[in-house]
Amino acid sequence: MFANSWAILIGLTAAAAPVIVHWLTKPKPVRLPVSTLRFIRGAVQQRRARYRLRDLLVLMFRTAAILLLAFAIARPLLHRQATASATDTATANVTRIVLLDCSQSMAARDGGIVRFERARPIVSNLLKYQPSMKANLLLSAASPQPVFDGPTTNLGALRDALSDAAVRPERLRVQQALNHIAEMFDQTDADSRIELVIVSDFQRSNWATADFSVLPESCQVELQSVASSDDAPNLAVLDLTVAGRAEAGHDADVSVRIGNYSDTPRHARVEVTLGNVVIPFEGHCPAKTQTSIGGRVPIASDGWHIGSARLMSADDALPADDAIPVAIQAFPQPKIAVLTRDDTDRAGTTAYFVKRALSSTVTGSTTTGGTTDAVFTVDAADPDVELLRQAEVVVAARPGRLTGDSITVLTAMLQRGHSVLYIAADQLDAANLRDLTGALGSSVRMPVEYLPQPGSRSGVRRFLTDVDRRRSPFAIFGDELASAIGSLEFSGGLVTRSTSEGLQDDVRATLNDQSAFLTVTSVGRGRLAVMNADLDRSNLARTPVLVPLLGELISQDLGMSAATPAAFPCGEPLALQLPIGEENIDALTVVGPTADLPESAKGTFSPVPAGIVWEITSAGPVGVYEVRLHGRTVAAAVTSVPVEEADLRSLSADVFEGRLSGGRTLTYADGSIADTDSQDDTWVWLAALCVGCVLMEILTLKVFQT
Repeated sequence: MFANSWAILIGLTAAAAPVIVHWLTKPKPVRLPVSTLRFIRGAVQQRRARYRLRDLLVLMFRTAAILLLAFAIARPLLHRQATASATDTATANVTRIVLLDCSQSMAARDGGIVRFERARPIVSNLLKYQPSMKANLLLSAASPQPVFDGPTTNLGALRDALSDAAVRPERLRVQQALNHIAEMFDQTDADSRIELVIVSDFQRSNWATADFSVLPESCQVELQSVASSDDAPNLAVLDLTVAGRAEAGHDADVSVRIGNYSDTPRHARVEVTLGNVVIPFEGHCPAKTQTSIGGRVPIASDGWHIGSARLMSADDALPADDAIPVAIQAFPQPKIAVLTRDDTDRAGTTAYFVKRALSSTVTGSTTTGGTTDAVFTVDAADPDVELLRQAEVVVAARPGRLTGDSITVLTAMLQRGHSVLYIAADQLDAANLRDLTGALGSSVRMPVEYLPQPGSRSGVRRFLTDVDRRRSPFAIFGDELASAIGSLEFSGGLVTRSTSEGLQDDVRATLNDQSAFLTVTSVGRGRLAVMNADLDRSNLARTPVLVPLLGELISQDLGMSAATPAAFPCGEPLALQLPIGEENIDALTVVGPTADLPESAKGTFSPVPAGIVWEITSAGPVGVYEVRLHGRTVAAAVTSVPVEEADLRSLSADVFEGRLSGGRTLTYADGSIADTDSQDDTWVWLAALCVGCVLMEILTLKVFQT
């Protein structure tokens, strides 16, 4: 097989020229009037034999040089496997679909050449005109993007689309692309030979679950690899997380996860930028592992802080994953509302103990009475709804019978990500919990149902018997748990009955009569915790246990330890519930990572019972998207390259031909750098032999000169 077969015909024609010239320039006998010919005849015969040998050698070297030059220009590919483009198409109609991998890993460099640029001429050759052939080009990453809805004879348009194609910061959804190709093949003629050629780096993380059985059995499948036979070394920033809750005026504990996908350990230096603050982190990254390095980053103010985490001097195969965008939400001092009808300033009441204990769990300026301005009281008899909505956690302690408006507000707050701690003591609390769970509907599945105690048992003493010591809030006591809860006695409160739809794992502690003491249940984006204790008739409020119990419960389970939102992969759907009411939907705007971002890429807002949902069908490009209300950022989302694209390891041919083939016959053409060199360097040797023949011709003339 030759890359330029036309050069063979020209070479054969040119090779005849030396023979013709030699024949035309052959010397003819000349008569000379010499009296004595005996001595001349001997000299002539001696010279004639010498010249014949010289002419034969010159003719041979000259003809060989021309033929070798012609074959060198023709570029023989002696070891290359037959490709779909080289098959005989003269005897049948052919329908060929070419799948070009456009995922981020195709931007990796092997031997200084980008994989996607190595793939482009291969695909172009597959789309050259051939008689009776229809074709289509599928540019595939997170979603398949065919140039036409079906195979076409307009191959020029396919090549134009190929020239405009580019790598996308997405992962390759292989099965989705194969399913789409199978649907296109279903529309082809029954007598047409169908071919699928896939040009990709066959990255392990993308192709490991491919299933070719969805393709027709008659489909001829060829895999053209453009990856190096050796794994390309790569160092990547995978993500950035903040431990716990980032608060204004405090340093945030930041951790950056680095993936070292090379055979040697690397020393990584990362610069984390948030606004005008730049903090360098350094760490050692062992080979073939993921490592977290980090430190503390100062947070000056509350709100969203936008920036990046960037590897410095990475010098790896894929520069696109050396940096990721970052969005960190810094919260102001947390606010806790105590919803009660009691006087929180009167010593001895349930609300008094609860407010004092909560004030010890948050930082803030101490106000009169020993409480902090982060803990405030809301009158349950006539609640200030706007004040109640400012709280991140609502603690209901002796609220009496809650009004319908209060139930509605608490329901909406739970759905939007706030949390509620209900300290249940009497039958009014049982009725309130029944109304609250009824308003929440299917979004909550309580593990138990709360019922008033029978009058005959209201004075019975109870104590803790079954406590989940591995989880909060009891894990904070460690080995001292038994002594801490051993002296606790409870009187009053409610009895519970298990439900069939709830998760019993939500019960953190039970009393000796098998009633639940503490339950923590997820509700929408928030959590509902119920503590079954009458603090007026129990000794819990008079022991050192109440403060750490409430503090750990609120900080670990009820939302005050907000986590950094995970990044959304580019090219895939983005859905985010916003922490604002649906009445503000018309005032919302989206600011993307680039100024020329089209409106269609900014997504849409939809009202839902819990508020507003922001959706983007296909997220991207890479960056931070801010949702603003009247110019103020109320939410942010990060879109980034999927972390799977950083691992550039490829699957071997035997995996495709065996486990993944789905019973189909697959041909795997290894297009790695080493193999390409062994296939394509024959022309170099031919050119060298051509030069050698020219030198031998000159040497022959030199030796036989007269």
